[in-house]
Amino acid sequence: MYNGNSHNNEGDAFRHALWSYLSTLDVGYEEAKNFLDAHEITSTNSDNERMMDLFNNEIGRRLALDPRNTERDPVEVIMEAIQADMLRITPFNAPSDPPKDYYK
Repeated sequence: MYNGNSHNNEGDAFRHALWSYLSTLDVGYEEAKNFLDAHEITSTNSDNERMMDLFNNEIGRRLALDPRNTERDPVEVIMEAIQADMLRITPFNAPSDPPKDYYK
């Protein structure tokens, strides 16, 4: 489906949301959240990329719990979420550190 580079794009968002969706179905919301959050927190991504990944993971978990998605193909659910602009396909644009004059 998404071949090649899947970093900070639709393929990245799809991968994170789908993994989170399937994990939630397999082990439940809390265990999936704990595992996937730990994975993201220990990654070498920038803070902005990490926020994007955590966000997409959360959307995947919520979609897995939505009763409207029961018996639906997980890939279809995540693809619809991308088309509906529910997922982040680029990192958040938040500074890692406050501007120099922030505390003045």
